[in-house]
Amino acid sequence: MNYVFEAILFSLIGIILGFFCGLIPGIHPNTIGAIVAQMLGQEQSTAIILIAVIGTYSAVSFLPAMFLAIPEGNTQISLLPAQRMFKMGKAQEGLVVFSFSLCISAIVALIIVFLFSDIVASGFSIIKPYTAIILIIISLMLIAREKKIRKIIFATLVFGLSAILGFVSLNSHISDPLFALFVGFFAIPALMMHTDGQIKRKNDEEIEFKYIKNNESLKPLNIADKNERGAILFLPYIVLGVILGAIADYLPGVSTPSQLAVFSSIVSKKMDAQKFIAQIASIEASHCVFSIASASKVNIARVGAVAIANEAYKFSEQNMGLFLAIFALSLGIGAFFILHLGKKIEHTITNIRFEKIAKILCVYLLALCFLLNGTYGIVVMSVATLIGFLPLKLNVSRTHVMGSIIVTSIIYALG
Repeated sequence: MNYVFEAILFSLIGIILGFFCGLIPGIHPNTIGAIVAQMLGQEQSTAIILIAVIGTYSAVSFLPAMFLAIPEGNTQISLLPAQRMFKMGKAQEGLVVFSFSLCISAIVALIIVFLFSDIVASGFSIIKPYTAIILIIISLMLIAREKKIRKIIFATLVFGLSAILGFVSLNSHISDPLFALFVGFFAIPALMMHTDGQIKRKNDEEIEFKYIKNNESLKPLNIADKNERGAILFLPYIVLGVILGAIADYLPGVSTPSQLAVFSSIVSKKMDAQKFIAQIASIEASHCVFSIASASKVNIARVGAVAIANEAYKFSEQNMGLFLAIFALSLGIGAFFILHLGKKIEHTITNIRFEKIAKILCVYLLALCFLLNGTYGIVVMSVATLIGFLPLKLNVSRTHVMGSIIVTSIIYALG
């Protein structure tokens, strides 16, 4: 009885910390993990707390991306479709899709882990020798997707510049280079591009983002998730997300949902915002499930906080079920939470001039980047911002800035 009570207590502590991490930009589960491990030491309680943090954070960190244009967690690329849906008055639909996809993909991943855990574990030795080749081919396909020679040249430029900056920053001494990179690539351009706009509530059912300069309204997305068949439309993307989540554990250095979602966009050319959100949510949830399983089976964890938890208390086949259950519970609570909190956030900010929010957020992100990474981090963020504007000016996909991580991963895979 004491054992069960302690597991519940420490899970609740982790869930609360997960909310804190997800809602406050710049606070990462790895940071919480390091603090908790130092305070509690090498104990099972440390691992329980961290797994609960990861589950809750995976859900809650979507809110800053959607409503504040701040890239959070491992799903930075979700900022683009999430912001698009918010400005088109479809924030609640985006949250439903994200929450639904998180929960379904976690269930599917859990089933796969318990039925085919040995097969999943053997994938490491099979894929590892071909990692660099796979990444190079995917990178070429990503650039070639622009089709026109002129756009391919521009895409190569963006990809190359991002790769150089990524390699330099990821091999620097700054503590959180990804924060500096992705705030520059995505958040600052998104905020600066919309400082002339206003989010205005039309009525209880529809919200419209209007540009004050030309009084043009964005058309709502053509979607069909307001009926029972809507959920079925996302299942193929959820399944693909689960598969990609498993692949994330097999490719060293390529372990973020953002990277894998970019890769999947090569074969899924007609993904709208909702399908993209469904897929990236599925990658995030399943990746965590497979990471816990691989830590238990072969002592390899691609998720940083899972690795910290594994160091604090050794994962094994005997306790794998406990940690997977805690993750699933905390993820479900987080998914339920964002649906209700999202309504309140949307209601609060829909009648506020966005330029006021944008200015405050820019100052906040600048200060946070300085606190995390110092002056060098500000330099990285500034250069990343310049590169982040290039796709908008050159009319190519912003996903090419992911070259910042892809090329570094290729170099890492080559040894």
